[in-house]
Amino acid sequence: MVTFKNQPDSEQSVMATEPLAVKEPDSTRLWWHWHEPGASKEEKWLIFKLDAAILTYTCLYLDQTNITNAYVSGMKEDLNLHGNELNWLTTYFNIGIIIGAPFSTIMLTFIKPRWWIPPCTMAWSLLVLGMHKAETVKTLYILRFFTGLCESGTMPGSFYIIGSWYRKSEISRRTTLFWFSSVGGQMLSGYIQAGM
Repeated sequence: MVTFKNQPDSEQSVMATEPLAVKEPDSTRLWWHWHEPGASKEEKWLIFKLDAAILTYTCLYLDQTNITNAYVSGMKEDLNLHGNELNWLTTYFNIGIIIGAPFSTIMLTFIKPRWWIPPCTMAWSLLVLGMHKAETVKTLYILRFFTGLCESGTMPGSFYIIGSWYRKSEISRRTTLFWFSSVGGQMLSGYIQAGM
């Protein structure tokens, strides 16, 4: 029978089957261990491939921050942008994400992520490629809105995949890797722009 401090004797017998004490964490598990203890080579290789797939999220943030780099690099003069038009480009993009995120999240419950996320990714990639042909800011507004609409399913889909493929003990590290890759995309965008 398990006994607890500050508990009357009459309650101890009732609570013996359901201990209230919190289970102590495994002392052999340290925060810097990337794999679970006892993982096989095949499992470690699978985890490595999944982690590498998470790092592709960097590309999404490359797209989101490149509009500012393009503005600094001459888009302002090429399209004769003035006033708050750069802010409006970002606003239309965010409106697309706000409208599309609930829809994409609902779609992920009906359609498997492997059938939903790749078409969304292809669509926003083609929209981004089409931006180089834009000759007016209104065309960019439309393209940015639809780019945000297509990108809106990427984040909920990525978290759905992380939650499906990893163990509970691995999810926090992979979520951190996911957010670091987004920050890395923002940082990498500036370096790419400076190199061009």
